This record gives sequence, structure tokens and C-alpha cells, in this order.
Amino acid sequence: MRFQDLRRPASPLQAQVDEAILQRICARALGRGAALVDHEYLQSGRFNTTYRLHFARHRPLILRLAPPPEARLFRHEVDLMQRECAIHPHLALAGPVIAKLVAADFSRALVPRPWVLLDCLEGELWSELADRLSPDDSASVWQQFGQHVRRIHAMPGLYYGSPLATEGQRYSDWLRHLVDLHGLDLRDLDLAVDGFAVFQDLLNQGRSLIDQVGTPRLVHGDLWPRNVLLARRHGRWSISGILDSERAFWGEPGAEWIFSFMAIPEVFWQGYGANLSTDRLDIAARFRRCCYEARGALQLILDGERHGFEAGFAHADFVASVMHMDALLGQTRPPCSPNHFRSRFPARSTRDTVRPTRHM
Repeated sequence: MRFQDLRRPASPLQAQVDEAILQRICARALGRGAALVDHEYLQSGRFNTTYRLHFARHRPLILRLAPPPEARLFRHEVDLMQRECAIHPHLALAGPVIAKLVAADFSRALVPRPWVLLDCLEGELWSELADRLSPDDSASVWQQFGQHVRRIHAMPGLYYGSPLATEGQRYSDWLRHLVDLHGLDLRDLDLAVDGFAVFQDLLNQGRSLIDQVGTPRLVHGDLWPRNVLLARRHGRWSISGILDSERAFWGEPGAEWIFSFMAIPEVFWQGYGANLSTDRLDIAARFRRCCYEARGALQLILDGERHGFEAGFAHADFVASVMHMDALLGQTRPPCSPNHFRSRFPARSTRDTVRPTRHM
């Protein structure tokens, strides 16, 4: 499965605020002496509303505001900004490519949405520079990226799942709960996804494979060129920033969605120090990779409804991933009928098949 970078209209999750609110936020965070002299609305993201702020006597900062209260969030998107702040002390250990967290406010007192202020890192988005990089520069950046991702993934956690969790749980329980949340959102939108109940069943049957992940590790959750800054230093392009960690969690490094949805060059793996390409994985890790691909397809189906793009490719990818899960699971159990999977795979609506489990 490969990610499709779709050009879509403005996000319904974003809403600009007036300058008076920006001034109040800056005064609250920095004191009245930090006078805001200019601001830029940045449109590269799809979820938060983002500004670059300029001051007379203070370095530039980035302000990110969560979606306004009237925006419809999916269940897995609730409290994303709080998650980002909770994970930040761990992620900051990856070095200066992680922006310093200056201030955060979840009280909704100044504006009815959470907000954070971050240091403004130098550089331009890798996605906007990619076509201008020479092959050698591109290879160098990919190798650097592998090195940075390795440092992120090296950070151990105490439990699996959201950084806001207050107690531990099995990795399979957290993954199943996340899928159930997607199912409830699909049901609310009356979106049918063929094979959703089969996916849930396979997650239950494959618990032993899912729970072979070992020590929880920090997973950024949104690593791709649109969240990476590059700067020209000493005649070469260097990674100067890794952005937008609100989807981070404690889990398996192989769960980074780019490993499933993007073509990763060999030079990345050289920097990373190991190759997590699907064809290099054992059966248990390949089963988990298919789980992540199927879950990612569900998220794309939901995003298609929100942003108005045709998600037929995501439905097809979901079916392919679930069928592959079934085939891999079949290699770990007694032989069954060739029709074992397809006989359980009628078209149906998630309204009839979503069976949430308790969040542990």
C-alpha cells in the first residue's frame, strides 16, 4: 500500500482568530512586554490553525490552536494537543530538531480552544524543497532522517498507547480499542466498510502476534516530508526540525505509517540502522504491519468523508490488508478451507458490525 498525497480544499477543522486574541495569548504567555508586531497564517497543516508570530523584543514563535469547538472531531482526535504536550519532554531528548515548548493553555479562557506556543525553527518544509534537491542532497537528507527517527524510536516507555493514559494495557488491547473508535465514527457517518467485523475478529485471534512487540517505544505517528524542515548549512541541506507530534504514542517503531504508505529508500535504513521493510519482517511483525495498514485505511476513509475526496482506494487497501492478515494468521494455525476468509466477508455496514471493547 502506498500513500496518495491528495490536494484538498481548506480544512473544516481550521479557523483563524483576530489579532486581538493573538495579542492576549502573547501577553498571557510572555508578559505584556513582548509586543506582537506581525503574524503570518501558515496553511501547510490540516488539523490545527497555525501562525508564525513576530515580536519587537522576542524571537519568533509558532502558535498552534486546536480546532474550534464546533468542529467535528473523530474520537481518536480528541485531546491531540494535550497528547503532544505530554509526549514533548520525551521527544525533546531527540535533540534541537524538536522545537522548545514555550507555553500551553488548555483552559479555553482566552479563546475556546487549546493552544501551544513553540520556538520557531529555521528552515523550509522538505516537501516543498524535494523537487529542488539534487540526488546526492536527497540521499543525504533521507539518511539524516533515518538517524533522527532512530533516536526517537530508541526512547522506551512504561506502557503502550496514548501518552495521556494513566495505567498500562496490552498492546493488542490498545490497538483494538483504537480500531473500535474508528468503527464508532464510521457508524455515526453511516459509512459501510466491507470486512470491518472480520478485521475486529482477526485482531482478537492475532493477539499473541500483536503482543510480541517487546518494550514500548516512542512512535512519532506523523513522520513524513510535510512535517520535516530543511535548512542549508555549510553548503549542504540538513534537517533542522521535526514537527507535529500530536499523534505520538508508545508502541512499536514499525507502526510509523510511513513504513507502510511511502516508498522508503535504502539510504534511510542505513541511517536508521535496521531495515523494517515489510519483506524483511517475520510473520508476527508482518501481521502487525497489516494491522497498521488496515487501521490507516480506515482513517483515510474517515478523512475522505470529512474533506470530500473519493476514498475508494482506501476501501480497496483495507480489504487487501485484512485479507493478508488472514493469510498470515493461517500460517500460524491448522489448515482451513480455502474459503475460510471470503465466506466471512460479505458486504455490510459498520452500523451492524461494530462491537466496541472496553478501554483498559
